[in-house]
Amino acid sequence: MVGGQSQDGVKPSCWLARCPSARYRCGMDLGHEIESCLARIALGEQSAFDQLYSITAAPLYAMCASITADDTTAARALEDAYSTIWSEPDGFRAQGLGAAAWVVSVARDGAVATLPGQQEQSTQDAHLEAVLSTPGKTPPDTLKPALDRRLFGKLSAGRTLLRWALGAIIGAAAAGAVAFVSVFYVIPSMTQTVLEARLEGDGGVAFTARYESSNGSLSVARVEGAGAVGLSRQLWLAVPGQAPFALGNFDAQGRLVADLSAAPSGALAGAVLLVSEEAPGGSEPGAEPSEVLAAGHLAAR
Repeated sequence: MVGGQSQDGVKPSCWLARCPSARYRCGMDLGHEIESCLARIALGEQSAFDQLYSITAAPLYAMCASITADDTTAARALEDAYSTIWSEPDGFRAQGLGAAAWVVSVARDGAVATLPGQQEQSTQDAHLEAVLSTPGKTPPDTLKPALDRRLFGKLSAGRTLLRWALGAIIGAAAAGAVAFVSVFYVIPSMTQTVLEARLEGDGGVAFTARYESSNGSLSVARVEGAGAVGLSRQLWLAVPGQAPFALGNFDAQGRLVADLSAAPSGALAGAVLLVSEEAPGGSEPGAEPSEVLAAGHLAAR
């Protein structure tokens, strides 16, 4: 066990991904990440579709809304676009486009098609991919569940940042972009290991974290945003292949120090830290984290 109690019964394979505005890429650039998602979608992996949605939904929705000048029409066009992407994930090869550019073109052409007398357009890859670098616009909350019903015949269960975080790591590892070790594998080290992370989310709250192998301590502090009101904020450690561990609750000033001396530092590099907001006193043993406010991965700086 690492740190606090083990959260048994939580299955990482069912966690869904909703990407915050300040997400990390696990060593992959955007084009490669999207191409990796499409390759896994071609194998029927719903988690890859969830990951792709989390990466692209906000900028694509903003683009569609700017074309249609109507949010409802934009959402409908985007739903159709994602349906096409799910059913034809290799379409970018036939069209001679990069993966990211193709995803944008599917959404753009769908939005343009809603306008009277408009035709599909062609644009260079670089211009299309640039759309995904824009701040974006949050899609309606009903869009992703509607897609899940349409494509998979069920509602998505709990759209949380937690399920995005592990989905992003597992996807990157599957694509060979980065390798992770389990908590039971010790990487020999002759020197002190220092790992740091910045945990961010969509709500304007941010934390910094620092782990030092010399004393096994992990120090986390809130650096942006307001504190919790009437709720407890809890820190979690998530390692691929393991259930998440609750490391403790933050104090009133938004600080926490956790003892990770039992964990080999090699296992912590690349692990995800998450901050959730729970009922007063924290989560119950065995419970999955509630709405996750911020996430980030530990890495050597």
